[in-house]
Amino acid sequence: MNNKSYKCIFCSKAYVSKPALYEHMEKNHKEQLEGLTPAHYYFDYRNKNTTHKGLCVQCRKNPTEFNEKTEKYNRFCSDKCKTAYRNEFKKRMINKYGKVTLLDDVNMQKRMLANRKISGTYTWSDGTKFTYTGSYEKDCLEFLDTILNLPSKEVFFPAPQIFQYEFEGKNHFYMPDFFLSCYNIIGEVKGTNNHYQKRDIEIQNLKEEVVRNSEKELGLHYVMVFDKKYDELMEAINEYK
Repeated sequence: MNNKSYKCIFCSKAYVSKPALYEHMEKNHKEQLEGLTPAHYYFDYRNKNTTHKGLCVQCRKNPTEFNEKTEKYNRFCSDKCKTAYRNEFKKRMINKYGKVTLLDDVNMQKRMLANRKISGTYTWSDGTKFTYTGSYEKDCLEFLDTILNLPSKEVFFPAPQIFQYEFEGKNHFYMPDFFLSCYNIIGEVKGTNNHYQKRDIEIQNLKEEVVRNSEKELGLHYVMVFDKKYDELMEAINEYK
C-alpha cells in the first residue's frame, strides 16, 4: 500500500499520486508554472533549481533536457559525452583491478556473441543502433524504447561497468547487459532455463553477488529481467523516484 502523499507547492493540497497532483497543478495553477509542465516545475522546485535546466554529468558545461517520462533531467547532452562517460567508467573499473587488458577480454566476448545467429541490431526511435545477442535482449530494448520512452543517451547496452569474480580458482570478468544512467539501474536479461546445470547457476550467483556487493559503492541498483517480465525493473524505477 502506498502511504505517500504529494502536496501542491502552490496551495498545499495533497494527492496520493504524482499524476493526480500534476493534473491539479495544470488545471489550477497553469499561470504559475512559468511555461513548464507540472512535472518539470515540481522537480525543479524540489531540487531548488531556478535555472530550469539540467547539466551534463560528463562535460559539466552543456545543458540537458528535462525528460517527462523519467521526471528528471537527462544526464548527457550528446552521444559524444555518453561515449566518453562509458570509456571513463571502464577505465576506472580496470584501474581498480590493476590490469589494462580486461576491456579487450570483455569486448572480445561481446564481439563473439554478436556474431551468433540470434544476434542483431535494434534501431532506437531516434535512429541510434544497439547490438543485441538474443530475443530477450531485443525485447528489453523495445521495452526501454517504446514503453518507457527512454532517450537513447541514457541507455547503455551492454553496461559500461566491468566486474571481477573468482570461479574455480580463476578470475573472470562480468559485464551486465544494460545500464540506465537516468536511474542508476544496472541489470541482466535472461530467460528461464530448466536445463541449467549446477555450474551455470553457481556462476550466475557469483556474478550477481559481485555486483550487489558494489551497489552502495557505485550508487547502483541491480535488477534481473526474467522471461521478458519487467516487474522488478519497474519497482526499481518507482523506488528511485
